[in-house]
Amino acid sequence: MNSSKKNLVIVAAVYVLFAAFFAGYRVCYFYGEFFRTVVFKALSSACFVFLAALNFFAVKEKSAGFRRYSIKIFLALFFSLVADIFIKYNIVAGILGFLLAQICFFLAFIEFKKPTFKYALLVLAVACAFLVFDWICPLIDLEKLFVPLAAYSFFVVGSALKSVDALSFKNKASYFVVAAGVLFLTSDFTLQFSVHEECKLSWAGDQIMNNFSNVTYYAAQFLFAHSLGKDFFEEKA
Repeated sequence: MNSSKKNLVIVAAVYVLFAAFFAGYRVCYFYGEFFRTVVFKALSSACFVFLAALNFFAVKEKSAGFRRYSIKIFLALFFSLVADIFIKYNIVAGILGFLLAQICFFLAFIEFKKPTFKYALLVLAVACAFLVFDWICPLIDLEKLFVPLAAYSFFVVGSALKSVDALSFKNKASYFVVAAGVLFLTSDFTLQFSVHEECKLSWAGDQIMNNFSNVTYYAAQFLFAHSLGKDFFEEKA
């Protein structure tokens, strides 16, 4: 079996394992089994850390920019995995873990284009709009978590908007980065509705929002991991 076919078999095996782990996670969350929920969620996230590493090493010749981008994306996926575990035990620790992930995402996207003043103003406007929504939304109580969530909001919005700069490359593989950034932002926005420390939804509402948040979150992780499978830095649009 040649190396390309071997990689395809390994990737397929990772997808099968992810499907099994994710199903286990959702079943355990549905029945409120805390420890198994944490284990299966961690295993689900670990699949994308492994997939990112596999894709990165499958690219034989890498440009310097792509190498730097890949290392930062890998670290972001790793910190997301750690945050997935911590957030089940302590919400602030989980937010800090995801904050580290978003910083890594942001630093990865700087490889596309340096930030501008216009970009900074746009991040400020969008992040403030999200915070105002959270403040006035009757379902959300930010009293205890306003400071960590406010800090996190600026970074998750900042990284999502910075991912758009990937469109400057001709290679369509860069489009995965933009889609992943938008999906991650969507996931985080909806996740807050299933964080019991700040939002008290009904059981059914919690299940719907948590499922939607996790589907968009893992779709983003998949696309980020997949973006490491091809050096798209070579050509600018």
